[in-house]
Amino acid sequence: MKYIKSFADNKIDGAILCTLDDSELKELGVNNKFHRRRIISDVQREREMKSQSVTAASASGAAVAGSGGGGMDSKHNAGSLLH
Repeated sequence: MKYIKSFADNKIDGAILCTLDDSELKELGVNNKFHRRRIISDVQREREMKSQSVTAASASGAAVAGSGGGGMDSKHNAGSLLH
């Protein structure tokens, strides 16, 4: 919350925030190195979670689309990917 004003004043949105490095965060007024580490770590974690959910959704969709109605329902196909 402490850095919201600085980010807003500099028109830093989520897409730009994802690209900022340690020195750029410092230029924006994030002077505490642990806060910079936390921001970078949180952004990286969000990226990984988003990537995992997209991958899981793609795999689930492929299993459903690939079933072709061969006697198995979509729940069975999606569930088999998890085992």
